Amino acid sequence: MHTAKKQEVEILDFTSFIKNFFPNYQIDVSNAKAISQLGLWAIRSEKFNGMEQGWHIDRGILISGPVGVGKDELFRLLRKYISYLRSPYGFGFKVVWEFAKPFQKDGYECFREDTGNIYYEELGLTDELTGQATREFVNHFGTKILIGAEIINVRYKVFKDTAYQTHFSTNLDEAELEKTYGARCMSRLYEMCNFIFLTGKDRRGHVNPEFKTNKNTPKEPIAREASIDEKKENIASLEQHYQDFLAQREPTTNLSLVYLTLWAYGVKVCTQEEMRDHIAMSEQKYVGDDITLSRKSPRERELAKKAKVWEMSRIAAVLVFFQRMKAGNRKTIFGETEVDVPAVFGGSGKE
Repeated sequence: MHTAKKQEVEILDFTSFIKNFFPNYQIDVSNAKAISQLGLWAIRSEKFNGMEQGWHIDRGILISGPVGVGKDELFRLLRKYISYLRSPYGFGFKVVWEFAKPFQKDGYECFREDTGNIYYEELGLTDELTGQATREFVNHFGTKILIGAEIINVRYKVFKDTAYQTHFSTNLDEAELEKTYGARCMSRLYEMCNFIFLTGKDRRGHVNPEFKTNKNTPKEPIAREASIDEKKENIASLEQHYQDFLAQREPTTNLSLVYLTLWAYGVKVCTQEEMRDHIAMSEQKYVGDDITLSRKSPRERELAKKAKVWEMSRIAAVLVFFQRMKAGNRKTIFGETEVDVPAVFGGSGKE
């Protein structure tokens, strides 16, 4: 009797993981080597140890390089890869200079919750005019200190006590880091971190922007309660607008208001994706009143354009909605009639 061999699941290396799950991310000559090195570190490979000036898998990672080469993005991908591996070496995200204000209020207590493995962004973020890490400067009992230096010292103790790793990204090279934080902090960084250097051009203008949340995404208006008489009046008004459309009569009310009223009474005029298309088309068609807008500030002109584009988009949505109703042989919006109602309206074919 032969036992079936258990099928082994292929574990992707870091490069293959990125290509498979993040195909829009650009891997090129400036980051391919770093990605390969980080992949070895993530899978805890002994091949990583000693590769570059005594690297070791038990140290954290410090990525340095010019502005925009992709340090932060590489850490975000690394974090996802570690999650994919189900590794215990996952890490949290912090920003170095954001500790300045809480440190002035609470002192070292602000670091108390920083447990586990942590990635600190923007170590030694310098002012372009002065070349100083001005965002990190704080006064502590009359002494001017740098938040980055305190984080290095605090995390060094954590590293020695628990082996929890600390990761950093910075625009500064080794000489600039030592000039900013001093030899003592630099020595601790060498013990805590494997230094990886990224080169290349600024990538930010050559990739699609990504957001945590897009606040510009249209949201469905929230339906509100209305009196019975008001509801009957509004529904009658909506029905009249549709009858005017069927009879090819000019609308007597701005159809953008009809859009809002339809939503208020539970009629799904369009999907969010369709509304985004309406907005894009309206922005292309938008023509401002040059005489009126010339007397307004740039901010006022932008707000005026946004309001007009929204109005045009709602009107377009209502007209498309009415056209679909007509194509479905729908005689009324709310009436009882057996017709083929498109799924976008939430109907089943029978009212």
